[in-house]
Amino acid sequence: MQDMPPGAGESIHLKKSQPEGADERPYVSDPETSPGQRTTEGAIRSGCVGYAVALESIQMVIAWYSQALHAEEHSASPDTDRLKTLAAERRACVRDRKSLFDAGPDEVARVGRDYSALFRSLATD
Repeated sequence: MQDMPPGAGESIHLKKSQPEGADERPYVSDPETSPGQRTTEGAIRSGCVGYAVALESIQMVIAWYSQALHAEEHSASPDTDRLKTLAAERRACVRDRKSLFDAGPDEVARVGRDYSALFRSLATD
């Protein structure tokens, strides 16, 4: 089994910004966007640039895990434990990407930094 880079086994989970049972309506309509596009309250609250950076960082890590999964699945002798680990890490990233919509500015900035560092770590190994 190949070693995972430092930080790869540590999921970066977002904290829920709303209390349990709160009205969760992350999407707001925006007349300036086409029907297929959505704007989120979280993105508006946290500033679009920081949100975009955090989102891009998460998506880069998801892409890395997807590529690693594909490579492992198509290797001569796929390691089932590594496949499970990679799939679990990718699912955690997807959850974080969904949670980013409701994150406040400080949380968005932290997630952007953490995922950028994780991607650099993954990409250098």
